[in-house]
Amino acid sequence: MRPSINQKNQDQNTTGMLSKWDDSKIVLIVSLFFVIVFIYSVIREYDLLSWTIENFSDAPAQNLFFLSPFIILPVGAVLFWKRKTIGWVLLAVYITYTCTVMIIQLVNLLLWYFGSQEEEYLLLSETPPIADIVQLIVLLLSLLVIGSFKIRRIYSIHYKLMLTIIFLTASLAIYSAIIL
Repeated sequence: MRPSINQKNQDQNTTGMLSKWDDSKIVLIVSLFFVIVFIYSVIREYDLLSWTIENFSDAPAQNLFFLSPFIILPVGAVLFWKRKTIGWVLLAVYITYTCTVMIIQLVNLLLWYFGSQEEEYLLLSETPPIADIVQLIVLLLSLLVIGSFKIRRIYSIHYKLMLTIIFLTASLAIYSAIIL
């Protein structure tokens, strides 16, 4: 099946941004970035992570759902570094899920902010919204990098498969936000 003209143009644009870097450097930088993100996440969520593991049997399904990013991220980063297709898929799932959840949380915070007192909002929000927006932009840029033709070619990920993974993951994140 031949790619469409729009797909070729999009792939050329994102590949053009990465053309100065060779494949191994990009793969290494992305892998190291997500290992650092994993370490930061563990440090930031250490108390909640410890409590969840200790009380896993109380609500196994919800706890497994909470722990899944802590499993997917390091495994995905290592397999991505080893140039395994499943590593690309796991990183795409992690990034898409995290971005979707962050967008939902930001929308909820903004809706809540405009319907409440500013002091209450500032007391309840863990981080300032600008920090979440910066984190969201960095994750979206990393999705753009791993979604570029140059990187997808390494992992044998076709454009339609990438879009399917992103769509299904975003749908799961929206569904889980509504249900949980």
